[in-house]
Amino acid sequence: MATEQPEGNPEGAPDGQLSPAEIAARHEQNLHRMSAAATKLVDYLEQAYRALGVDVSATVQSSGAKDVTIELNAPTPGRVIGYHGRRINAFEVLSVAFLNYQGVKDAQVTLDSEGYRAKRAQTITRIGERAVTDVIASGQAVFLDPMPARERKLLHKQLEDNPNVKTYSQGREPFRSVVIAPK
Repeated sequence: MATEQPEGNPEGAPDGQLSPAEIAARHEQNLHRMSAAATKLVDYLEQAYRALGVDVSATVQSSGAKDVTIELNAPTPGRVIGYHGRRINAFEVLSVAFLNYQGVKDAQVTLDSEGYRAKRAQTITRIGERAVTDVIASGQAVFLDPMPARERKLLHKQLEDNPNVKTYSQGREPFRSVVIAPK
């Protein structure tokens, strides 16, 4: 006589856990949902930039179940990026909200144009190195200018293994900044 499996507990999975087959099926479903939403997001971004007078061609570079990277190509990349990356960062926030509306929860969106993200990462690394030098030389904490969460995380990660300094964030969004202090 076969025992009945409780609903939500597929055969072969411990109580409260999904079977590997169910996990794979849900992952496939999430990939499909993200792919469809990313296609709509590309159209949305092109229309939104066009409304600002910027002719942009957006293409999906990579897409996963919860993340998407989109390259924005334009004759004037500075207008796509904005002053200190404010425009492209704002469009990332809008893109996350757009994907959320499309049914993709907790998505990570990366927008890039002309290698801006890589160049900015190098700049943030140099800022961190200079700040560490100042902290070690003066023995006092250095308060950096406010920056987006992505850049703060980059600095924290860069300096987490440094034996001379510690980092923490201070302030409220959008004026949250990194403080680099002596240990």
